[in-house]
Amino acid sequence: MPLRSTLLVALALVGAGTAVAGCGSNDKTVESLKQTGTQLQQQGKALQDRAATIRQELADGKITQEEADRELQEGANNIETTAKRAANSAIDAVKNNSNIPDSAKKQLDQAQQQLNQAGN
Repeated sequence: MPLRSTLLVALALVGAGTAVAGCGSNDKTVESLKQTGTQLQQQGKALQDRAATIRQELADGKITQEEADRELQEGANNIETTAKRAANSAIDAVKNNSNIPDSAKKQLDQAQQQLNQAGN
């Protein structure tokens, strides 16, 4: 998945986390989302650092462009998978809140479908 799509998924996680916190979901869910957000930030930073190393390895002829592309894509895919899983959990937590109107739950279902189709 392109980095842009991966970033959009991460943004969806932030939005879902905000919704969970705003709906008064339990502290365990909110804390889990915060931890996942921190994990995603760390993974993103690690991928940026690795990209810098890969650029140098390419310049030095230590790896091929295909190897570089494959490694960076794998890192981006890992971030995307983590973000999607967390965003889906957050959306489910909001949908399970009895204070959420049915119309909002329907919109969340639609958003969740779009999220799950991203990158497919």
